[in-house]
Amino acid sequence: MDVAKVEATIKNDFTWLQKHEKLVLAVIAGLVLWLGIGKIDTLIANHDNAALHQAQVVADQQAAVNAGLAQQAAYQAAEYKALAAQVAAQNAQLEAANVALSNALIKQQHTDATDRKSVV
Repeated sequence: MDVAKVEATIKNDFTWLQKHEKLVLAVIAGLVLWLGIGKIDTLIANHDNAALHQAQVVADQQAAVNAGLAQQAAYQAAEYKALAAQVAAQNAQLEAANVALSNALIKQQHTDATDRKSVV
């Protein structure tokens, strides 16, 4: 190959680049933009996955706390039921004692009234 042919080829290629300069730059810009958007999309997906994992951990912890609170509430309900039964039994005893005292008072008042009549 002679130098003139090589110079003509280089000039031809350079002319083609000059004619298509905007197209080449647009393709390069498009590739850079596509790679950049892909990287940003990957970062967003990784962030979303981390946030989802953290939310799942918090939800699991809250479920454990809720289960403990439910168990505690059931225990307290059983304690309350036993205490209510005990208080009801005590109230029944007090009512029976009050009735007995009331009956004894009525009987005593009746006895006192008959004793006064016999004295008079």
